[in-house]
Amino acid sequence: MHELLDIAPCGILLFDDSGKILKANATLTGWLDYEAHSLEGRNIDTVLSVASRVFYNTHFFPLIKLHGRADEIFLTLVSSSGDKSIPVLANAVRRTTSSGVENMVVFMPGPERKKFEDEILQARRAAESALAEN
Repeated sequence: MHELLDIAPCGILLFDDSGKILKANATLTGWLDYEAHSLEGRNIDTVLSVASRVFYNTHFFPLIKLHGRADEIFLTLVSSSGDKSIPVLANAVRRTTSSGVENMVVFMPGPERKKFEDEILQARRAAESALAEN
């Protein structure tokens, strides 16, 4: 992987249609506590939480395959030990190369997103409750 992509402030993962990881940048392997290049050859399920695996198989990958891209998809990554989860926003593109089809996904960490969504839901419920009481 090009040096700049390896140190980019986002996780980058390249995988084929079978889900086999072809490359992962140093940022991603660092977040997930893997050694450099140790994700290569593993399945993408390795880095996804159980819920994100289901979503990947039913929505995320089909979107990539059908439209050639997927944007702003919320997933949760898990560390090598499984004790750390990282909420991320994922964008992906698909391309055909001389060696076949490759899918590239970029992960941006979003640890505060879930908190903000929960706060919005609480505020909405409070407003609906107050409206119902009046």
